[in-house]
Amino acid sequence: MLSDAVRSDTGYVFLTSTGAGHFARTPLGPFETTRRPPDGAVKVRLGGQTVLALLADGALVLAAVESWHFAAAVVGTRIADVGFDGADGLAIVVPESIQSSSDSGASWQSVDVEPFGAFRVQQSARGGLEVAGARGRRAWDAKAKVFGPLDHSPEQPRPVRAGTIVPDLSAFARGHAVIAGDRYFEIRGGSAWQLVEGTLGGPFTAAPLRERASPGEFEPCWDFSVAAFGRFLSLACVEPEAVRLFGSSDGGRRFSTQQRIARPTEPARASPPVAPAPMPARPEPRAHRGRLKLPSSASKPSAGFFRGVSKPKIVAGRGGAIVLQPTCGPASTDCSPNRLLLRRAHGTGLEDWPMAQTERVGGVTFSADGGVAFALTCEPWRNELYLRRAEPGKNAFGFARVETGARACDLVEELVSLSSTEDGRVAVVHGRKVPVSRVLRADGFWETSPVRLETAASHSWAGSRGLRVFANGAVDETLDAGAHFRRVTKLGFPVCADNACTMTTVCAHAGCLVGDSLTRRGWGADDAPPTSAPTITPVSTRRKERERPAWGGVIRCVTGDQTWAETPAAPRPSTFGMTTNAWLAIASSGKGGASVVRGLDAPRLRVDSRPMFAAPAGKPAGSGLWTDANELGVAAMRLEHPTDGAEVLSLAWQAAERNQLVRQHLRVPLAKSEIIGRGRRNPWASVQTTAGGVYVRWREHTLFADGRVTRDVLAAGPAGEMVRFQGQDIGIAAGGNTLQAVLHDAAGPAHRVLSVGSVSGPDFGVSTTLVSWEGRPGFAVEYARPNPEAMFFPVLASGAFGAAEALAMPPSSPVACTPRQRASTPRRLVAIDYRIVVSGPDEPEATYRGSAMLQGPADAGCVSFLVAQNSLEPSVRRLFLDLSAPGRAWLFDHGKLPMATMGPRERDTEPAQPVRFRPLRCELAS
Repeated sequence: MLSDAVRSDTGYVFLTSTGAGHFARTPLGPFETTRRPPDGAVKVRLGGQTVLALLADGALVLAAVESWHFAAAVVGTRIADVGFDGADGLAIVVPESIQSSSDSGASWQSVDVEPFGAFRVQQSARGGLEVAGARGRRAWDAKAKVFGPLDHSPEQPRPVRAGTIVPDLSAFARGHAVIAGDRYFEIRGGSAWQLVEGTLGGPFTAAPLRERASPGEFEPCWDFSVAAFGRFLSLACVEPEAVRLFGSSDGGRRFSTQQRIARPTEPARASPPVAPAPMPARPEPRAHRGRLKLPSSASKPSAGFFRGVSKPKIVAGRGGAIVLQPTCGPASTDCSPNRLLLRRAHGTGLEDWPMAQTERVGGVTFSADGGVAFALTCEPWRNELYLRRAEPGKNAFGFARVETGARACDLVEELVSLSSTEDGRVAVVHGRKVPVSRVLRADGFWETSPVRLETAASHSWAGSRGLRVFANGAVDETLDAGAHFRRVTKLGFPVCADNACTMTTVCAHAGCLVGDSLTRRGWGADDAPPTSAPTITPVSTRRKERERPAWGGVIRCVTGDQTWAETPAAPRPSTFGMTTNAWLAIASSGKGGASVVRGLDAPRLRVDSRPMFAAPAGKPAGSGLWTDANELGVAAMRLEHPTDGAEVLSLAWQAAERNQLVRQHLRVPLAKSEIIGRGRRNPWASVQTTAGGVYVRWREHTLFADGRVTRDVLAAGPAGEMVRFQGQDIGIAAGGNTLQAVLHDAAGPAHRVLSVGSVSGPDFGVSTTLVSWEGRPGFAVEYARPNPEAMFFPVLASGAFGAAEALAMPPSSPVACTPRQRASTPRRLVAIDYRIVVSGPDEPEATYRGSAMLQGPADAGCVSFLVAQNSLEPSVRRLFLDLSAPGRAWLFDHGKLPMATMGPRERDTEPAQPVRFRPLRCELAS
């Protein structure tokens, strides 16, 4: 895709969206040479007669258009984003500040503007440049060298021209794009939705979606899912209080509402499916088929179906038939993620696809002719895998048991793709680390042997046909589900540095889209490479990275006392290494009880457990229990029903530096029926340990309790996290590469936002951690490139962020912290390359790896303790090693079954096993 063009001394330079420069003598002449962008470039821009490239490590390099030889444009500064409008440019510097240039990037000057979470430089719809931030957008006046006021209005999509539109392959993952036959459809936009359409290979057109329906029909929609088959196009419109289905029978020229399903206002209650599915008994035949007459009420899904649904998935078949599956949001407490609804061909109502309530759905697809829907499901209790079939046009349902040598639900949970072949079979690709491809017949028998797929930058499938793209640009295709591949072509440029990277490829029966600029139509083409290819001139300006610090040698530990002791709960890393106790933990019971568990700091570790709550005056409220444990202490909150009929929150907490347990009772701000779903925890309720007390969040209410009084707090943070500093209650959050804080004063809420990194890619390596340094709250921000470093951004009493201060980096060998360093420097858990070998008379030798609690000044990092896990069974064994006294270490055993291999249902129903511990004797490497 062409992104920019400029006239040079010898002709014309055309810059594509990949960052490559194509040189031609005339505007319509052939490309005579092509020059690649620098290695690691994430953005390339033309600034007059210069070309600038932003690298993944934040470096900005510049070159003359004619020479294409890059050199550093800004030395010693990390850049988050850059943009140009002719010779005028803007750059966002990390941590957030903005610089401008008026000479194509040759020189830069600082711009005086208050931080507003700036993360992107872009072209303004009115012309010129603007900077987008978390708090809005600011337009840049290049002549006056000033920014305009914050614009909080929704960002309007920029006008597009036919012929310049290309497919957006990321839209497939969001459910916004689909290929039907050889047609491409995409819903694009946000505040003003557009329908992009065209044949594979283009050209593509874009039209406002609102013009394809009655006025106002799409106004409430804040998101869409799209599905298509033939001339039938279906949309699932997500509204705040409902999900609405639209249909078109003329290829998207005109849409009409087909059904509206309101989200329930009351908690959904479990109810049996409309028509329970027959479960296969083992002696019965492999395949089953039957017709189920659904009652008329089946056209009205039960009220709980869309509760908690973030956006449903839809798959389309012949005659407008669709299968609809809800997807639950991360905070959903009442949602049915595995339930499927059907709409018959040329029908209007939705019906339940009959299956057992405990079945899990992996994927859904329609046959090549669109008449049969297939779903791959599993039943965890029977450990059985099913291929379910539905014929919406005939109201017929059936299923077949599928033989599998592994746990059935493993294959469902690791499903990569499910697609139909042209002869009525189903192609299955599954596996997280090593994908496996095979073909399944409709009767449940595997048609082909499993094929382990070679690692590549991209794999995509359409039935038994598939395309793979390697990092070096080689493209192979298969026509037999991966049993044999043959070389199709080799692109004129490498895709990325190695096969560990990924690129997006989407295939359908008509062909494939590779990246956002290449299209392959049809299958089985000859092996000949392209008849002509541009000359490639490699350019490399990547700076050599400094080696990352690592631990030297091996730490060896042997078991001391061979007997195990039990503890109600094991500590978390944040609660280990306390000054008063060796560690703190919190244990909860299924009856609403909670206990604070202390590991007493003595020559031999012993455990003390005390109940946090007194006997309730009334009946505990079932699942109404919330707990919290952090470096400041542990806390618990329980909902109780006293005998007087009121509802009370019973609080209990213990600070890390004290052994006193504090209790307090609060009246519930809102009625329980408005807060807690039936038998589930309320995601809007929480308790948080803080300095001098606890914060309680209850829906929109935030309160602070100190054991004597309770007061309302107005500064609830964006994520509910609070800090207390110099008598101020400050709400804080770290989202992506942006720090946020909010403080209420007499004038109202004061929001502070600071961007501390780039959104250009994961190689930038930004991570944030909430820490406290000498009583000052703030964030530790770590940068992986160009060299590993960490900065501390304090939160001031005004809610603003203070100047960044350097933090310690891990030492190359284990250095224990002094008592003063432990007390006065921030704690943060970091992953370090080290090995701890544990052995003993009754302990097979095993290697443990993990993390360290890093402290110390910026120029002399030290370690207060290590926490490590068994590298083979990370959920079973864990050890803590206190570096202040290397002989003081403890090994915790969480049980014999590695919980990481269990599904969520098995994990919930597994009986709790007591945690065991025993001491270790460790020696540091010399």
